[in-house]
Amino acid sequence: MVRARMVPEFDPSTFPIEPILRQAVSLDVGRASDAWSLLGTMASNQRPVAGIFLLGLMRVHGGDLTRMAVLVRAVSFFPSEAAADALKAEFYRVPSSPATRTYLNEVLRALMQLPAPLSREALKTLADDKKLSVKWRRRFEEAAWRLDD
Repeated sequence: MVRARMVPEFDPSTFPIEPILRQAVSLDVGRASDAWSLLGTMASNQRPVAGIFLLGLMRVHGGDLTRMAVLVRAVSFFPSEAAADALKAEFYRVPSSPATRTYLNEVLRALMQLPAPLSREALKTLADDKKLSVKWRRRFEEAAWRLDD
């Protein structure tokens, strides 16, 4: 008779972070993306260091919108004002164009995944900013309105 081994339950609040941080800076996009997702999970489970590391990676990879799309998804799991500010700043940093629209839509989705008070405040600030296009300001207003439902 074969005895089944017990697999320990994964607890992101106690899982060692150092190997994940090493993987997160890998040149292999697949390995790095997996680490970023895990860091997002850790950040949402009382591991703010993981979220802060993700915010730093946003600065490192700012020129690569493909990587940034994965990063902003992970950052959306870090419920903090810093995450809301970083996501909001992307609408000022990245000019809206057909080439960047997919990325900016991902940033908007990520912003809406943050806790409602953080999302609402960021969206209302963006909606009121005349530096942004009328189209984007309208989208921010609609998104804030959806949060109120």
